[in-house]
Amino acid sequence: MSVGVGVGDFIKILELVTQARKRFVDAPSQYNGISNDLRNFSNIVQDIDVLLSGCEPGPEQRANLQSIRDDSSSLLSDLLERLDKDREIGVRSTSTTQCVKKAWKRFNWGLDDVQDFRSRISLNLALLNTIEGQLSRY
Repeated sequence: MSVGVGVGDFIKILELVTQARKRFVDAPSQYNGISNDLRNFSNIVQDIDVLLSGCEPGPEQRANLQSIRDDSSSLLSDLLERLDKDREIGVRSTSTTQCVKKAWKRFNWGLDDVQDFRSRISLNLALLNTIEGQLSRY
């Protein structure tokens, strides 16, 4: 694709969203909303990846895909960076589950931080849904 958007770009986004989803596996219930949003994000990116493998988007769609690819990469990188910042360092425990639960106890996001990421995810989901609808018409 001449604009520089391809199936590989959305595979990279899928890898990032999967990394983020894994961080929320044993999270306390107050993080269920963002965890569900990330699951939906993963599903729509997978759908777009499948659709892109079977069609050649037009110039306008390629530009839209490039924009949403960049926005999604930025969002997921910011989220992972934030998660890394609050991750417990040097945890020693007998099991992975205990390590994760211990780390989540120290995870101190404010409601505004969570809502900010959820808003950004929702915006990207809306854009991805629009693009998916356009691609599925071909």
